[in-house]
Amino acid sequence: MNEIKNSLLLLSKEIRNLCNVDIRSEHLRLAKFNQSGENNVELLWKVLLSFCRRASGNLQQQYGDVPSVKCCLASMGYKRMEFYLLPSNKKCGSRELLIAIAWLIANEDMLGTLIHEKILDFNRQICVTNTCDKPKGENPEHWKKGFSYVDSLNYTLFLCKKLKNCLRSMYDYEEELIKLTNKVHQATQNISGVPHLSVDEASILLSKEVNPSVLKSALELRSILNTHLKWNACSSIFWKWMDTVLENAEKDSCEKANDDDEPVIEFIQVLLSCYNAKIRSVDEPKMAVSSDLGTFPRFIFQSSREQNKHSDLSALQNCVEKKLAVHKEAAKELEMELYKILKNIAETKLGPVVFVIPQMYAE
Repeated sequence: MNEIKNSLLLLSKEIRNLCNVDIRSEHLRLAKFNQSGENNVELLWKVLLSFCRRASGNLQQQYGDVPSVKCCLASMGYKRMEFYLLPSNKKCGSRELLIAIAWLIANEDMLGTLIHEKILDFNRQICVTNTCDKPKGENPEHWKKGFSYVDSLNYTLFLCKKLKNCLRSMYDYEEELIKLTNKVHQATQNISGVPHLSVDEASILLSKEVNPSVLKSALELRSILNTHLKWNACSSIFWKWMDTVLENAEKDSCEKANDDDEPVIEFIQVLLSCYNAKIRSVDEPKMAVSSDLGTFPRFIFQSSREQNKHSDLSALQNCVEKKLAVHKEAAKELEMELYKILKNIAETKLGPVVFVIPQMYAE
């Protein structure tokens, strides 16, 4: 029991550090029994939203947080129908939210992805801190005032030679930089359990005064990495505990069936809006219909209770095909007009000419 409690503590701490969501182990424990106390449903939705923002770079939130998260998980192949039946008021369904979070951690490695982003942000911060001010280049505009044609040519040749010398100096500096970097790597081998330190890391260690913001970020990153190592050591216990969560979910689904179709209808409406938006943004008529319709899995509409809604998707596919056919016809007409215009221009300039129209556009 203590091992399970420890794994939940570590997982909640890691999510709290990575997603900036104040979630605790008690919220995860209550989610196992599908309880909505202590505002845990809203917090779990926030965690899912944060995960989906990282998993999908262009998460569309104009339809609301809940439909956006459902669309994102559907596009990634999440197949639990109970999740898509959750209402948008964030008042219930903590167990299904916990299962979805666990699915993202297991299949999409969300924790590793978020930690990698933290490391990249820290490296960027170090680079910005250690970057020297760039020297200001000369502005040659004031030299051109009052120049004759010959003087302008001579000045242009001067600038070309100066550019050539700068490129040669850059090449020499690059070679010197590679040599110095190699020396830093050799001098910092096996320090702090890593193969070697980077130039920025070595400069931080050798500097007498460390930037307080960099030091604070380094301490936060160290805490995140330590928590992640501890979580990896006891993650197997968490997944065994998740087996009991799934067993409880199966028992409750057999005892109580959810007949509320409103969340599914709302979700279908969001999908239709997404499809219509994509259709309106189509610029190339050769775009395949299946590429858009394959974005969201069809299992959502194939359960026994949702067979009547599958016709909506079929009707949508027919609508897409008709609209794309209209786009193709319009493109053919425009290209025909373009060929006629070009032919008229050629005849005006050169006299009667033979202007060949491709066979695919010939009547």
